Amino acid sequence: MRNHLAEEVLNEDMLQLMKSYQNSLINGDVLNSAIDLLQQTSKLITVFRDPRPVTDIHDARLNILNNALDWFNNWRNEIKQIKKTPKELEWMLPSIKCLDDVESMIVVFTRVCRIHITEFKGRGVYPSRFNSDLAENIFCQQRGLYNGNSTNPNYHVYCNTMNSVILGQTTKSRARKSNAGLPTTDPYSFHVDVPLSKKKKTLCRI
Repeated sequence: MRNHLAEEVLNEDMLQLMKSYQNSLINGDVLNSAIDLLQQTSKLITVFRDPRPVTDIHDARLNILNNALDWFNNWRNEIKQIKKTPKELEWMLPSIKCLDDVESMIVVFTRVCRIHITEFKGRGVYPSRFNSDLAENIFCQQRGLYNGNSTNPNYHVYCNTMNSVILGQTTKSRARKSNAGLPTTDPYSFHVDVPLSKKKKTLCRI
């Protein structure tokens, strides 16, 4: 629900609405910064909602993502140059975690696309299906097993602990991780509690 709300206030429709509202104001320049932000967020939403696969490293959508990342980084660097207290500077930017998530999502997606396209010619990555948890969960496994920051485990060490998909697993996760959905059936279970076919009613003859 929160994701849908964020998209509705940051997508292309909100950008057009804000531009129309700006034109109705006497001093519409006060909305220039808000419109600049919406121009970048609407591009991100459009790209990551696109069902078409990225099959070429020169795909225009990758350039759009890199340009958006440059805009956010320039914004962050510009705020750092302002001589104010750290508390005042915090109010001039989204949270550090939010900016880091935006940067991580763009960087991981573009690099996954480059690796995948190089290794598997003719196959692509679907932006609308991409989830940063795909990469994040693997790093969590590395950090969590055997004090991973010290021992540097390889894939052979932690592959057995990777969560697997259960047959019949629901896609609804109730705010959990993407690989921790609620199972609707037991794995490889063929037990059925109800009869496969209903019994037909028969009339008793006297």
